[in-house]
Amino acid sequence: MTLDFDHPVLGPVQYQAHYGGCYSGMLVLDGDPARFDLWETDANDARRRLDALVVRMPDLNTQIRAAKVHSAVHLLDLKNNTWTQEDGSEVTRDQFVARLRLVHLDFRPQAEGQIDLTFDDGDLFFGHVIQVSVDADGGLSPAQIAG
Repeated sequence: MTLDFDHPVLGPVQYQAHYGGCYSGMLVLDGDPARFDLWETDANDARRRLDALVVRMPDLNTQIRAAKVHSAVHLLDLKNNTWTQEDGSEVTRDQFVARLRLVHLDFRPQAEGQIDLTFDDGDLFFGHVIQVSVDADGGLSPAQIAG
């Protein structure tokens, strides 16, 4: 018996037993295709949480854009003072934001509405990723470089 299912809006959702029990799929937010991992072991709970996610998607698109700007606010000085371009030029806030691409969302039940976002850095930090969390009220954690 397969635990995979098709969500009416998000499409194919696969159960990932090797991750300890989560459901994964793809979605597009703020124009970026991104993988999601929903940490649920029960298919019915996963469907309910994905239905709630679909309702939240318009707000989530706004929060993704805000997280990109938030990342620039937190990391632009670090970028321009430490991770310099070969030609020594600085990156503007708008250039920084434009280079970020959402690649992953992580939904954990114990996080009570928090979503962990991972952005491709567009080579701002030589291939590292940038991580920001969005809480249930839309608040953003400090942006961090990882990977």
